[in-house]
Amino acid sequence: MESNIDAKPPTLSINTFVEVLQTAFLFNPRNHPSPYAKSQWFQVNPKGKFNAQVTEYELGQLLPGPKYEFNLGVWYALLDSIASICAAQAFFSDIETGPISPPKYDLFGGTRRYQDYSILADKEALLYPDPPRFRAPLRQQLADQQIEIAVKFISLHEQAHVFAGHLLFVREAGSARLLEIDEADVSQHWGEARRSIELQADAIAFQTLFQSCAGNLDELRASEPRFFNIQSTVDWLTACLTATAVVCCLFEIADSVRTKEIHRRQHPTAKCRTLSLFQIFLTLLLPLVQTDDELHLALRRVLQNTAVIFQTLGVEPLEKEALNWLWRPSSATTDCGGVMELRQLQEVLQRLEPKLQQYQAQVQQRLRSRG
Repeated sequence: MESNIDAKPPTLSINTFVEVLQTAFLFNPRNHPSPYAKSQWFQVNPKGKFNAQVTEYELGQLLPGPKYEFNLGVWYALLDSIASICAAQAFFSDIETGPISPPKYDLFGGTRRYQDYSILADKEALLYPDPPRFRAPLRQQLADQQIEIAVKFISLHEQAHVFAGHLLFVREAGSARLLEIDEADVSQHWGEARRSIELQADAIAFQTLFQSCAGNLDELRASEPRFFNIQSTVDWLTACLTATAVVCCLFEIADSVRTKEIHRRQHPTAKCRTLSLFQIFLTLLLPLVQTDDELHLALRRVLQNTAVIFQTLGVEPLEKEALNWLWRPSSATTDCGGVMELRQLQEVLQRLEPKLQQYQAQVQQRLRSRG
């Protein structure tokens, strides 16, 4: 049987990774640095682990502004995982149906896949094997599209931590006072607070991502072939949710292999984060559809795509009861599918909201003072 993949160079290169990260920045206090060059505010690290972060400190010293860091492992994991996901016929099943073999990196065993790509990146050189590519051109363009959206979401997520005042919150020495809890419980509740602000950063990033192109889809589709299937705002919303669901799963996979328990619980589970994004998705979707049939079609499509993502990446899937909870959040008491985790973190976030609003106002004042 003829193979459905080819070894042509990717259209999205490592340089594209850097460019997409930078163009997704909403506020750029300094000129863009050259790719891979260190700067005070932006850095791409030649490290193979899936990690992105923003910090105000370096070597124990407070920096003049936030510094964003992204590992090349983010890029490798997205290329690898999204290629595998796009190989499934059920993923956006209306695009180029038929058998498609997944491109794979042959350098990894099954248990290490999507976790650590250090073999492709080290301190001395940036190593990148050209991955096999789909011969079905529309399927390849779909993969490129999902990769680009996912990279933008990651960039916006880290920016959201700054804009929402999360760095000031983390810096606050009296974090126990913020939660009004006993000192003996600080460790447990501090972890909940950290995970809750991850949900808030997701929400800000997702809504910003959606709004960034919702008003100029015709121009986007005409200038970028990989957005060929974005015929409506609902299509764009669906593409945003599927790409961000991939990111949520990859963060869970990356956290699962960390050696310290505190590091394994830095992020909410993929179930919890995806349910939270589903809530935002529904809020944005309802004004865009005119009939129940349109609503049900959009929901079926995104639920099918999300199921393929979780299954392909080996992450525990969302149960039907958890999805039903989205329609009756006040009355449901089920603890399945990340529902109880989501409700718990949302309650913590609600308690933190007044303090976070103060921090956000401080951030906005600093941005205005910089012009």
